[in-house]
Amino acid sequence: MTELRGQYLRNIHHAQRKLISTDKSITDILFDSGFNSISNFNRAFRKINNCTPKEYRKRFSHNENYRP
Repeated sequence: MTELRGQYLRNIHHAQRKLISTDKSITDILFDSGFNSISNFNRAFRKINNCTPKEYRKRFSHNENYRP
């Protein structure tokens, strides 16, 4: 795995954790996770998770035992 790909996956993982552990807005989370546009973030997130950030939050935020 290249370093760029590794960083990309770390950024997505960071966003996953924030989506289920905080009430921060998705916009705040995407910038905190190293992305610079909503469209890039949504595309990357969907590619890895097969759902939007909003769907991911809704699906997993109620499950306290889930760890991405």
